[in-house]
Amino acid sequence: MGITVSGVLHGRRIDLEAEPSIPDGTPVLVSIKRKALTTEEKRRVLAATAGAWADDPSLEPLFVEIARRRHESIPRGIGLE
Repeated sequence: MGITVSGVLHGRRIDLEAEPSIPDGTPVLVSIKRKALTTEEKRRVLAATAGAWADDPSLEPLFVEIARRRHESIPRGIGLE
């Protein structure tokens, strides 16, 4: 017998959104599959994370190094040969 119940993962605990309709203490096998986000949930995640590193001073030396390496590298061909 198998049932599907949605839930939310919190570390090693899963809070189920509905009663699983099996007796408490019953041994179970749990298969975890990530639930797809709705468009609105995706927008909230994007809004919450966009620009998160904008004021991080530790990134400046990394971008300086990337720019330096780009100027030193030999340009690649564009494949017109």
